[in-house]
Amino acid sequence: MQSSIVDVLSQIRQDVKDGTNVLFIGTPCQVTAVKRMYEEQPDNLFLVDLICHGVPSNKWLVDYIANTLKIKADKVSSIGFRLFEAFSLCVYNDDRLIYKSGNLWTHRYEDLYYNTFIPFCKVIYFFFLIYLNSSNEFCKMSLLNFLNS
Repeated sequence: MQSSIVDVLSQIRQDVKDGTNVLFIGTPCQVTAVKRMYEEQPDNLFLVDLICHGVPSNKWLVDYIANTLKIKADKVSSIGFRLFEAFSLCVYNDDRLIYKSGNLWTHRYEDLYYNTFIPFCKVIYFFFLIYLNSSNEFCKMSLLNFLNS
């Protein structure tokens, strides 16, 4: 899923202004967004970027839930990927958990949607290329663009 850092940008700016040490960890495009808030990077702002191989499209997730998990869209109020005890795909109807995958760290090759995040798995790579979010082809920081250069 594509994530948004919009809600934290103002907090970063305020904390840096107040002199608080700030460590921001994100994808290369998110780190670039934080860098662009300043003409020069402040001494109390520390940035770490993670490798990004692209983002599967939201449509792929919606189709996966509807067609593979057999859960109708009107029954889904939210989706989560991280629980306290495990990294699992969780689907909710209001506050009620209606689907929970196995722990994706230990069952990583058993879940088709999760496999779209593992681009070097040769069997899944074809699906990865088809189901990437279209914005990835324009992302100069994507691992896919790095590999193709």
